[in-house]
Order: sequence, then structure tokens, then C-alpha cells
Amino acid sequence: MNLKIVGNYLIMNMKCMKYYATAIMGLERIAADEIEELGGRIKEIREGKGRIFFEGKFELIPKLNFFRANH
Repeated sequence: MNLKIVGNYLIMNMKCMKYYATAIMGLERIAADEIEELGGRIKEIREGKGRIFFEGKFELIPKLNFFRANH
């Protein structure tokens, strides 16, 4: 992780971060497809448990949050 200060902001330059998302049990595959469409790389799906583990850039998180709120 590289950090640099630009003006009053601390900027993070991260290549890839690890995340997990929760989903309604039984809908993990659908949620994983949506994560991939937005740029995430699925690492593991725990079907029947409601968990999706994935990797992606930091910029992926606002996209997922916006998609979730407007879908």
C-alpha cells in the first residue's frame, strides 16, 4: 500500500483488497454475479451460508454500495 498526501487528503494506492459480502441464503450465486459485473474477483462462495469472499480495488466498494442502494 502506498500513501501520499495531496493537499489536505491522504490518498491510498492499493492494488487489491480482500472483502466479503453477506447475502440471503440461496442467493449467493446471484450476488456473486453482480459483484463480478462491477469489477470484483470472486474467491469463494459459501452456498447456503450467505457469504461471498472476493477481491477488488478500493474503488469497488462505493460501486457496490451504490448498486445495493439503487437496485
